[in-house]
Amino acid sequence: FLKHYSDWVRLSLMDANNKVPSENVKLNRIIQEARHLYEAALHVRSQILDSHHPEVVASKFSLAELLDSPDATSIGLEKEDAIDSDRANVLREEIL
Repeated sequence: FLKHYSDWVRLSLMDANNKVPSENVKLNRIIQEARHLYEAALHVRSQILDSHHPEVVASKFSLAELLDSPDATSIGLEKEDAIDSDRANVLREEIL
């Protein structure tokens, strides 16, 4: 949920040039909270459930989507500005 909320906040903060102010503390806080919650959920679910259980797969997918989204300090919405696209790709490979 927080990933979608951060996307909404990012879009609402964009200026006419499709840029988000880099000093936006609120957006950064939302992204960091979402990352922490997704990582915690993935950790707990991975310990309790099988690696291909739908809840584990959903947690990996959601975390990968968050990590592949632009960070709060990025200028635009380019993939090069992703939070951690390498880890996002690793998570996606684990799903397959």
